[in-house]
Amino acid sequence: MRETLTHFWKFRVALLRPVASRRTSMPEPWTYDPDWIFDRMLDMFHEPVLAYYFSQAAVIKGGGGYENWALMTYLLYLQGLNGDFHYKREYPMGRRKVDLAINAGGVIDPSRDSPLILTEWKVNNNYHNLFRNISLDIEKFDELAPYFQNYPCPFVFGIGPYESGDPLFYFGRAEIPNTNLAFYYSTWATWKYKNIYDVTWYKYKYGDAGADLVGGR
Repeated sequence: MRETLTHFWKFRVALLRPVASRRTSMPEPWTYDPDWIFDRMLDMFHEPVLAYYFSQAAVIKGGGGYENWALMTYLLYLQGLNGDFHYKREYPMGRRKVDLAINAGGVIDPSRDSPLILTEWKVNNNYHNLFRNISLDIEKFDELAPYFQNYPCPFVFGIGPYESGDPLFYFGRAEIPNTNLAFYYSTWATWKYKNIYDVTWYKYKYGDAGADLVGGR
């Protein structure tokens, strides 16, 4: 317990510590590169205290509250790394809303790797329920594709039990250390599968050939 509290306070101190010296690999202020956003998600799960909290939260019933907690934990983690940035919760698009839009309100410029990053989140302690809910978010982006402007980057993130074998919908998977959980994420192939690749940042960035956003992970 003492060790857990020590990790917790180290994390709290890190949130308050000035981070100007850690900006060397960052794009210009106020906008984020999709690669960087994804990598920071993986980094978050390697924070021992956060991985522990995710493992404990996984047994709590009721997915909606868990999803909001996971999303807010990620926002706080990003702010702790680099200060405030442009984002909008419940981002309106058409007649729907997207869970979290990053770079919203900032300079949207795919040529500078700062597209509008649209993220949907699903968290569930049952693998089959998780992917049933993920499928609804994939369909949601399919519906929203006519409203895509300037090549946004869609992401669907899922957190749930680790299962071997290839995930559905051409998703990738990363194990969350020291837990029985995994982080599941959409890839460029997910949007090829839904035939909306051509209006996304992946098309702008990688052309017809496509490429894995996370460098083959």
